[in-house]
Amino acid sequence: MTLPEGSFLEGRYRLDKLLSQGGMGTIYKAFDTKLQVAVAIKENFLQTPQAIEQFEQEALILARLQHSNLPRVSDHFTFDHRQYLVMDFIEGRDLWDLVENNDGPLDEKITLGYILQVCDAVSYLHRQDPQIIHRDIKPQNIKITPDGRAVLVDFGIAKVITADGRTHTGAQAATPGFSPPEQYGGTGTTPQSDIYGLGATLYAVLTGEYPPDSISLLSSAEVFRPPRAVNRALSRQVSEAIEYAMQLRQQDRPASVVDWMQDLKAILAGDIVSTRRPKEDTAQLTSQTRMTEPVPAVLPQTAPIERRRPVWWWLVLGGLAIVMASGITAFIVGQGRGDEASDTEALLVALVASATAQAQAGAIDNTGPDLAATLAALAPTATTQTQLQIEMTRPTETPTATATSTSTATPLPPTPTPTMTAIYPTWTPSRSTPTVVLPTATPKSQRIAFVSNRTGN
Repeated sequence: MTLPEGSFLEGRYRLDKLLSQGGMGTIYKAFDTKLQVAVAIKENFLQTPQAIEQFEQEALILARLQHSNLPRVSDHFTFDHRQYLVMDFIEGRDLWDLVENNDGPLDEKITLGYILQVCDAVSYLHRQDPQIIHRDIKPQNIKITPDGRAVLVDFGIAKVITADGRTHTGAQAATPGFSPPEQYGGTGTTPQSDIYGLGATLYAVLTGEYPPDSISLLSSAEVFRPPRAVNRALSRQVSEAIEYAMQLRQQDRPASVVDWMQDLKAILAGDIVSTRRPKEDTAQLTSQTRMTEPVPAVLPQTAPIERRRPVWWWLVLGGLAIVMASGITAFIVGQGRGDEASDTEALLVALVASATAQAQAGAIDNTGPDLAATLAALAPTATTQTQLQIEMTRPTETPTATATSTSTATPLPPTPTPTMTAIYPTWTPSRSTPTVVLPTATPKSQRIAFVSNRTGN
């Protein structure tokens, strides 16, 4: 049951507006008649001894926090068997409101400026003793004030691990699209859990779409679309940084919020080409694999990995260039030596024969252009140049040289034969389905984590 507007609490807090209501409580906008300032008051519905203890613990922890990007707690009291927490009221709109009002993604640089402020606040929380993990980072929980300050709001208790090792478990919560897999299990959350939420928040704000839920990704019910595939205006570096933060396994994400912040700062300053990411052989999957490969659970990719052309391929083309250059040079200087023309053609034929043999032996992989077709196209050109050179420099000779040139090119196949399909083997992904086990972590001592109890903004 909500309290009516105009009601007073503790004889000083006038309730002006209901801001949001959830399963664990309500948040009001109020006015402190004593200090003459607007405040936010959080009401706790849960009346179990455990819930009461946790709410008091939240008040004690938050009351000592002093950070410009976090709300400050100023009072805690009980009224009519319900607990209340008084904190700063943050003017402004949340990030998702800004996206909706913009009818699409926000500007990349402006958004990075906001998220870096939030990262600084989250890093501050992680350094506390006991450690604080927010566990509900999402666009709706980041307020942007009129002067451009980003404030992380809406703290709720998930669990408290006290100094003596006791664990108090309260209501569990997870926000689809923004909560990592380990949060659904109710255990094992770490600072990397907040990093996932930060990455998912960037994804939503810079694409205008909610990211897929982590559990759906694990079960292959959804395929992860890289942010840049959704918003082509997004830079590759930022897209990679988001994917790095949203890796499904905790150990594959950045080691700390500070590390990820450094990447974002470098991107913003234009001093970075690519963010640090897990090795591609385990972290990057094409959309075809859809988590069916027997590898650790990571984010699948929709875009295939660009492969490098084999070194020998470039050597062949380089050799062709040298051969053709040699023939042209001989023609220009006008020496008219038939042996040079023959050597040029002989080397060309050797290169063509070598490449064809490697193709038939399966040495050519499925990268790059069709080498056989390239050689077939280049060879007649080189032969024609050789013929022209011989005819112009040795006008008194018989057509033997021309016949030799023609016979030299004869071994080349006029068109790729059906056997050339072996050059481009079609890879079929494994159809086996892995068993996905959510990570289990032993709780560290002196850690407190928060989840949201809000259903609104």
